[in-house]
Amino acid sequence: MATKHPVPQLCIVARIFTKPEATKTVLGLHKTVAEYEFKQKECDSLCSMLPLEGDKSIYTIFETYDSMDYVTAVHRTSEPYKKWKEEEAKSDFYSNPVEIIKCNAKGGWVWRDEPSKLPLGEQFIWIATFKAHPGKRDDFMKVVLRHTDNVYRTEDETYSFLVLESAEDDVSVILFERYSSEAYFKNVHATSESMQEFRKNFQPLIAERLAVGFSAALGFVDKREGLA
Repeated sequence: MATKHPVPQLCIVARIFTKPEATKTVLGLHKTVAEYEFKQKECDSLCSMLPLEGDKSIYTIFETYDSMDYVTAVHRTSEPYKKWKEEEAKSDFYSNPVEIIKCNAKGGWVWRDEPSKLPLGEQFIWIATFKAHPGKRDDFMKVVLRHTDNVYRTEDETYSFLVLESAEDDVSVILFERYSSEAYFKNVHATSESMQEFRKNFQPLIAERLAVGFSAALGFVDKREGLA
């Protein structure tokens, strides 16, 4: 029987607002960081994603680590990371400040027992951000975790479904989801009985919801699948 792998200790979701002419340069710098972290056992995932619709100069990074100590002592002192920051300091890359959200994983999974046979760049990634009404995040968490268990049991081509509680506030929950394709997401996941029940149950608890579809530009989510 398939087992859920332990959720990561630390998750970071970052939104990068590059100027259009600087996007390629910034992604190139981040690629060297991802290649470095791919070799480190303390980093499980580091993936830069471009939105499938809208402004392609705004991209999102998904990162998971064993601890914040590792991020501080190793990740942020590595040569690729320092090179990135040096180039940032002398260049005008960004149209807005980077948004960094530190999160605690509350349930779900980043990968299954068997890696996907599809390259990461061909998979479909969906990130949904919910803001609960004040005092309702715990209630929402119970609803989403029940849904998460159903997804794990019934959707083999849902490769990741990680439930993240923002450490920056007391209302936000982020779902990091990874599918074999956008068609699978739309025709199987989004139409399931569990999804219908989930929608019905979360509506009274949520003040805001934002969801975006992505493709992986570079990096990795499951190291067994290699680098994108």
